[in-house]
Amino acid sequence: MITEETLSGWSSFNYFKTKVFKPKNSLDLKDFIKNNKHNLKVIARGHGCSFGDQAICSVENGVTIDLSNLDKIVELDENKKILKVQGATKLKEILKYVLPKNLTLNSIPGGLEITVGGAISNNVHGKDCWKNGYFEKNVKSISLIDCKGDIIKLSRDNKEDHFRNMFSSIGLLGIIVEVELFIKEIPSQFLKTETKKVTNIDEMEECFNN
Repeated sequence: MITEETLSGWSSFNYFKTKVFKPKNSLDLKDFIKNNKHNLKVIARGHGCSFGDQAICSVENGVTIDLSNLDKIVELDENKKILKVQGATKLKEILKYVLPKNLTLNSIPGGLEITVGGAISNNVHGKDCWKNGYFEKNVKSISLIDCKGDIIKLSRDNKEDHFRNMFSSIGLLGIIVEVELFIKEIPSQFLKTETKKVTNIDEMEECFNN
């Protein structure tokens, strides 16, 4: 069922009227896309954490697809260190699940309300990105629904160009329904730190560069 809502991005700067479709599951979404007889324009929305309006389809003949029901943790393979989740699973739910098992992800931002699909679509990063790269380094595979309503699986070994283009695609290259993530063991509960004092901005820049 399609409803009408007024939505905003995370900043709440502007609000937009949009038609909204909220699928019960990925098959419900697949049927909606496949049977899009009126050629509706669609944009996927996870938790709406982007500052702007990129996750709102407010154009004429447009529908915002609310993916919040696709938020399940599917499977964890602790031996292979692979976690399978649905696209609208929030990062905070992933951490609540894996941290007690002494596992975590690389390069996650401070805003843990964002979904895995949103993290991929914007290729987010954490403060460890200088060492561990952006969020894409966590991703083994992506299952998405394309504009024809077909479910396709992307990875570095299958449709590599499409897979790589998904990162920072802001949701325009398919609707992410399931993701396999690489996870890693936490080596220690403690951090080894070193403190360096600088007296001016030039010394600080040199310290960063080193």
